[in-house]
Formats: sequence, C-alpha cells, structure tokens
Amino acid sequence: MRLTDKNGIIIAANEAYGRLVSMSVSELEGKPFTVSYADFRDPENLLQTYRERFSSRNIQTQIERRVIYRCGKAADVEANNSLVQLESGETLLLGIFRDITARKEAERLVERQRAELQLILDTVPAAIFYKDAG
Repeated sequence: MRLTDKNGIIIAANEAYGRLVSMSVSELEGKPFTVSYADFRDPENLLQTYRERFSSRNIQTQIERRVIYRCGKAADVEANNSLVQLESGETLLLGIFRDITARKEAERLVERQRAELQLILDTVPAAIFYKDAG
C-alpha cells in the first residue's frame, strides 16, 4: 500500500510495498513515487502527468504494468488506485500493489505453447482429427 499526495510525494507506505520495490519505508516516505523505479527515462514528465491526472481526478483505477525497480528487479505489477479524502479535506491517492509476475509468466508460457501447437497443426501435411474429451 502506498499513499501519495497531489504532487506525487509518498506520504505513507507499508512494509509489503517496501518489500515489493526492495526499499525500506524510510527510503520511500517523503520522496516522489518515481524514486523506486529505474525504467522511466523522464521521471519529471511522469510526475507532471501524475499531477495533471490527480488534479483533474482522472486517475487510472486499475493498471497492469511491467516495471524495473531501482534495485534492478523486473516485475509485472497490478495496481488498484483510488482517491481518498481525509478529515482535514486533503485528498490522497491510495495505491494497492500486487506482484503478478508468476501469473504473467504462466500466461506467456501458455500463449507460446498455443502458438507452437498451431504452427504444428498448420504445417503438418497429414490430416489431424481432434476431439475434446469433455
């Protein structure tokens, strides 16, 4: 879990988010959310886009993305985002993150196997009969 303000500064993060990005909570809090990523060429542009979406309340509520963290680790991540209003009136963005790397790797494997089977079926000169047992 990560809470960011209107400027993209991390207000709070839990230990699970820290483990996901391989950083301690103290290394994250008070810094722009871009601090944990290594794969963005222009972090200032990313922050500007964030600020524009935040101010217009046009946030992406669900995102799946492949990222490279500052530590060099690559991961497929699912993020669920929502705006939350504090009693003080301040609005923050709550992001819940989940590492979906294993699932995405399994999906890629199934797709490769399907493509390989299709290639075999398309190129074998003999007729092939397939019957679903179910």
